[in-house]
Amino acid sequence: MARPRRGDRWNHPLYTIGFCLSRRSNVYTEINGQRLATGLRWNERNKPKAMKILGERIEAFLNPPSVQEVKEHTTDSAFELFAKQHFPNLSKSHIYNWKQATDLLLPSNVPLAATDSIRNYIIDRLTESPLHANSKRKHISCVQQFFDFCIDEHWCTKNPVKKSMYPKKVKPEVKPFTLDEFNRIVAYFENMPVSTKARGGNKDKKQFILLLRFVSATAVRIDEAMKIYWRDITGSFIRIDGKGGRERKFPLQPFPEVQEILRECEPFREANGGKLFVWTTYQKLELWIREALKVLDIPGERRNFHSIRKMRENIWITQERMPADVIGAIVGHTPKVQAEHYLQALKVEEMEQILSQSRVLNVS
Repeated sequence: MARPRRGDRWNHPLYTIGFCLSRRSNVYTEINGQRLATGLRWNERNKPKAMKILGERIEAFLNPPSVQEVKEHTTDSAFELFAKQHFPNLSKSHIYNWKQATDLLLPSNVPLAATDSIRNYIIDRLTESPLHANSKRKHISCVQQFFDFCIDEHWCTKNPVKKSMYPKKVKPEVKPFTLDEFNRIVAYFENMPVSTKARGGNKDKKQFILLLRFVSATAVRIDEAMKIYWRDITGSFIRIDGKGGRERKFPLQPFPEVQEILRECEPFREANGGKLFVWTTYQKLELWIREALKVLDIPGERRNFHSIRKMRENIWITQERMPADVIGAIVGHTPKVQAEHYLQALKVEEMEQILSQSRVLNVS
């Protein structure tokens, strides 16, 4: 297994036997090849907590309990303790996802030692469930993290969740908005009476429009936009807490339209507690978009903030001819994802036009 990159790894100041690493934007500890979840997001603010957990786990590894010290727990009693430790660090939406996962896949009041019975229960429930394959994957991951915790606490010795239980990930096709469709959406909210809009009056209406414009101009992910504070904004860039805990910087100088949006956001700075935008979750915001699409008779299946983000990427690719590596750095794509995006985004005719122009310039 490849070792994580230095930026995705935190070493303990006292021990070399273990470290923290980033995986799917979460913090995991790895000790002597055993990887366990911590319930923390990969963020510098969580590093002290993560290092404390790492230290405790290293101590437990170096000084394992005797057989008499191992506690007997059922799925119910163990999960109650797990929730007390991990849920205070999670948002309401993440806690709701955990509830869905455990309601579906975690049997009630079964001894943790009954690994085979628990595994068979999970397999049966997955087979019966009509959920999308990607939703099942998320639920399985939650349950696997829970049993990793139980193993770490020496309440059981085996994890009933195996890799073979994960259904194949289905990559959803995101249809971008056209610029005309996006402008119609913005106009819809601009023209909507305050009494019927955004459930929060004129303040929410104005900020929501600014948020739409901001995502359109920067192609940031919506959850990244939710986490931006004014302290992250300098005269030359916006510091973005990106996917996978990877920090990146959005340059402001080449984008005067983004600078204008920030100036319009300034009056809300104090009221938002230093955040660029007031919201912490985006589920209801996507509901507002879906309502607008229905009224405007714009096709809306699987179209949300990500469709706005992809619209901007396509404009940068097909109209502004920005270099692929620059776009990848701005939007936070890995080279693999960026390559896949370009293959999907450009039609043959568009590729021919770009290559023809490039070859003419190079020859001349």
